[in-house]
Amino acid sequence: MFEIVTAKSWSEFILPGALILIGGALLAAKRSAAGRTFLYVAGVQLLAYLASDLSKPQFGRLRPYEALAQGGADRWFVGANSFPSGHVAFFAGFVVPLIVLVPRSWPLIVVPLMVVLQRVLSADHYLSDVGAAFLIVGVAARLLLPIAPRPLR
Repeated sequence: MFEIVTAKSWSEFILPGALILIGGALLAAKRSAAGRTFLYVAGVQLLAYLASDLSKPQFGRLRPYEALAQGGADRWFVGANSFPSGHVAFFAGFVVPLIVLVPRSWPLIVVPLMVVLQRVLSADHYLSDVGAAFLIVGVAARLLLPIAPRPLR
């Protein structure tokens, strides 16, 4: 369901692209805080997803179901793509910057946590895969903080 709402099932770049366009239009209309909000959320989401996706080939970790099919051994550097989780980076990359900007929106963390649960229970990822994705999101959120408006209280 989350993939349909965010258009991820069509392309991982529709959501951040739309947010960037809206943010740019708001900046052009002299709505600085609103424009910076959209650009910050888009930037974190896009940076986190790209960092996750581009690092997968470097680690080459088997997915849990692939490891089970090969005798159960967790293997790295074999050309697979389990580490880190792109799904978690995508959804946490959208939600975490919203929580940074609007701390009272912390219940939104349920969305990426549901994705974590689904990815781990379906044997697509290990806990370390999803944990690494959250770490990437945290680093992206911190790196791009200078472009964000002040958080709302």
